[in-house]
Amino acid sequence: MKKAVFFSVMMMAAVAMGQSWLGEYQWVATDEEKAAVEKVIEDGAQQVGRLVRSIARGRLKETTKPFQKLSFNMKDETMTMVRDYDTPIIGKVNGATFDWKRKDGKVFTVTQTLEGTVFTQTFTDSEGNTRTNKHTFSDDGKTLTLAITIESSNFKTPLTYELTYTKK
Repeated sequence: MKKAVFFSVMMMAAVAMGQSWLGEYQWVATDEEKAAVEKVIEDGAQQVGRLVRSIARGRLKETTKPFQKLSFNMKDETMTMVRDYDTPIIGKVNGATFDWKRKDGKVFTVTQTLEGTVFTQTFTDSEGNTRTNKHTFSDDGKTLTLAITIESSNFKTPLTYELTYTKK
């Protein structure tokens, strides 16, 4: 009986240590990262025709606006993620697709996977545009690097940039 209790306690501790990255993170907002976001906006705008460049620039400003706060919670294989004060994104982390409606009403098809401390989400809109967010958590769970890739049939090459968050 004592061995079973000890084993059970050790398993719970291992699971807790394995998910030390769960919780709330705040964007660090360095000058380099702000400049990288501005560069991605301009790079994307330059990939479209002159007549739609200002429209593309406006859409990219909205799409690339960094979230100030990210929150992660997981139970079983279901991740609940909240970005600032948007609608929670709740879905399995096994690659299954599900629909998610953003606060403004726009609907996306989402897939999520979790491999160790790398949580990846891919959002696809009704036009076929995709945004992939690859969240890589440090081993101690104190830092999150968010690598973002935006792909569209309007762009010749994908747009990529990274943001850094620290655990609150």
